[in-house]
Amino acid sequence: YLEEVARRILHRATSQDRIWILKAGEPWSLSSPLAPTAALAHLETISVSHAASHLPTALRRGAEILRGAELPARELVVLSDFQRVSVPGEVELDLPPGTSFLALAPPSEVPPNRALTDLQVGGGLPPLAGERTQVTARVTASEPEEVAGTQVRVLVDGEVRGVGEAGSDGSVSLPLGPFPPGWVSGHLEMDPDALTHDDRIYFAFRVRDPPRVASDGDDLGFLEEALEVLEESGRVVRSQDGSSDLRFLSSGASTPAAGEGPPSVFLAPSDPATLTAFNRLLEEYGVPWELEPEASSASWTVDEARVPVPLEGVQVRSRYRMVSTLDGAASPPMAVLSDQSPWLVGDRDSPTPYLLLASPFTPEGSDVPVRAVLFPFLEWILGPWLGGGTHAVARAGEPLDTPPGADRIVAPDGTDEALDEVGPQVVTGTAGVHRFLVGDSLAGLVAVNPPEEASSLSFLTDTEAEERLGSEVHLLPGSEAWEQAVFRSGAGREPWRLLLLGLALLLLLEGRLASVGNTDRREGDRGIRPG
Repeated sequence: YLEEVARRILHRATSQDRIWILKAGEPWSLSSPLAPTAALAHLETISVSHAASHLPTALRRGAEILRGAELPARELVVLSDFQRVSVPGEVELDLPPGTSFLALAPPSEVPPNRALTDLQVGGGLPPLAGERTQVTARVTASEPEEVAGTQVRVLVDGEVRGVGEAGSDGSVSLPLGPFPPGWVSGHLEMDPDALTHDDRIYFAFRVRDPPRVASDGDDLGFLEEALEVLEESGRVVRSQDGSSDLRFLSSGASTPAAGEGPPSVFLAPSDPATLTAFNRLLEEYGVPWELEPEASSASWTVDEARVPVPLEGVQVRSRYRMVSTLDGAASPPMAVLSDQSPWLVGDRDSPTPYLLLASPFTPEGSDVPVRAVLFPFLEWILGPWLGGGTHAVARAGEPLDTPPGADRIVAPDGTDEALDEVGPQVVTGTAGVHRFLVGDSLAGLVAVNPPEEASSLSFLTDTEAEERLGSEVHLLPGSEAWEQAVFRSGAGREPWRLLLLGLALLLLLEGRLASVGNTDRREGDRGIRPG
């Protein structure tokens, strides 16, 4: 429907008019002035964005374009479904005097919708080679009673690997695997409804053999016991010859050999008298942090953690102060305490990847060694942080996590672009699995899914839309009203008008479905733009 309205508007433009088309869901997309025929052609190339639209950003950008264009007549035209999440508050616009500000009124009816959310593989931990796992998700719906019994399928490499039904709470769990070592990608899907972009949810993870683990230093008794349990269950292999995929180090550990080594996890010493030697060890391993004694005898809790492990609320009884030795800003901490001081830091992309914990790995240091969080914490270190794990956490419209060394990215539709052309970070409005390459070799996969809030179809009322857009806006109730409102001075009588289309493309898909009666799933914009 929105696409048809846009087409009818463009047909009224003349060769003297110039048109900018902006997408509210993809503010990073470039826009340039177009003649009407070129704008119509460009409109045909626009497909559904899976990123959440943010109308205020598009409107402010449009107002800036209008202010910079020294033209006699201007029109700001908004075609949007006015989802509440896309217009979170009042929009302050500095429009040039005399600008006509028009908007299609919000829809009066909310279509029913279901969505797949909360996907996890193996509870957030990747399966090892030859090991079966499970993938879980949740079916949500505008009418909650409609989720029970929804059939959900899991597909890998285009083949259905399992089918299940959602329970009364919408949860669904499907078996997956086993797989050989390497990358695995796929998706869950259910039968399409009016809004098809959220009827699929994608995943990607790396399957690996059990990692070889070494440990060296003092105060590692609780860690050694935990590693023995993991070894008995086949989750790790204890290294006896010094070679390893990962090493745990504490005070008293040997100094490194020359050259790069495997990732290292540094655990703070229990005895403050060994702190100088421990800081020297950090320096020798190239860790840009050092520890200082903590004067306070207080206790703390983990306040926030940027890891897929429930560390929040863990009690910390003994810790050191972390101080960065870098001249510039250090990487954000992976976990902070209740006084906002860093407790866990790391860098997987450094020449020698590291993790540093500010507390001893003992019950006197924190609750980690004696609580249920112990094994998920170690599994995260041995899996996702070490290079395996699920990557299906990226949201459309946000920067993707680019693997080190990657020089190309291939979008789900096959679009292949060099990263040196789009920058070290890329952002996309396309849901699906994106492939990062080093030359012709696979460097990693990132699964991108639509933001969950975009599936909650709640629209503003006419009154609310007017309040949030301001008194200058004129809401038009239907497509017929645009015939007299747009270019109202008469075609061709005032040259170089500007037309801005702020397209919230989630409803564009619904309009397309309603108008042509098909379930065409054209996914994403063509190409990937710099973040």
